[in-house]
Amino acid sequence: MVSASDCIAIEIAYEPKWPENWLADLVITWTPVTNKSERNRCETFVKEFEKAYSSDGLNRRLKKIVFLKEFSMSGQDFGGTYDPINGIIWSTCNAQSKVNHVGTLHHEFSSLLFYNNKERFDIEKWESFNRRRDAYMYSEEERWYDPAKIKDTLSLELNPNLYNDGFIANYNRVSLEEDINVFAEYIYTQPKKLTPIGKKYKRVHGKIEHLKNFYRQLGVISQPAN
Repeated sequence: MVSASDCIAIEIAYEPKWPENWLADLVITWTPVTNKSERNRCETFVKEFEKAYSSDGLNRRLKKIVFLKEFSMSGQDFGGTYDPINGIIWSTCNAQSKVNHVGTLHHEFSSLLFYNNKERFDIEKWESFNRRRDAYMYSEEERWYDPAKIKDTLSLELNPNLYNDGFIANYNRVSLEEDINVFAEYIYTQPKKLTPIGKKYKRVHGKIEHLKNFYRQLGVISQPAN
């Protein structure tokens, strides 16, 4: 077991122990991270990720991060996923940029927090910041996305055409959960890009503040993110 720091007790692993019910329903393939220098690089992403949160809040909500070079489930490639029951994040760790990898950790952690604390997240208020009522392609009951259906919305790049709608990237439109996740990524990895957008577009600003308040309620942050 490798701990990310003295005060944070997250286990970092490189061998995936997939939940048995996943293995029963899905065909999961993966490539491990075996090179020592590559593993060291993965662990720097965790240290950067940790900086956004209180150690106590993180320890209570997240138990393990598993890094893989790549993985797929039933033929669909993933950058990351999560197990809310056991507090585990699986994330790819390869040649992509630091921002992308740290962003994936924030993305999946946001999913984990939302899934386990839906009763504390005011969904109606969040959706009030969307310009359209039918803003999402998938409902919260639909947990598996059709790759063909969402192929034009996979981008996490900022899209100015969406700011007035309350979104910042195409991927926000996939589902409520992904909308929240994309905001989490930008709040904690690219605040210099996101803050000016929030100042100009009230719907974006509303979502930024709503997500920060949710995190404060859960005790994972004590101060507003810059």
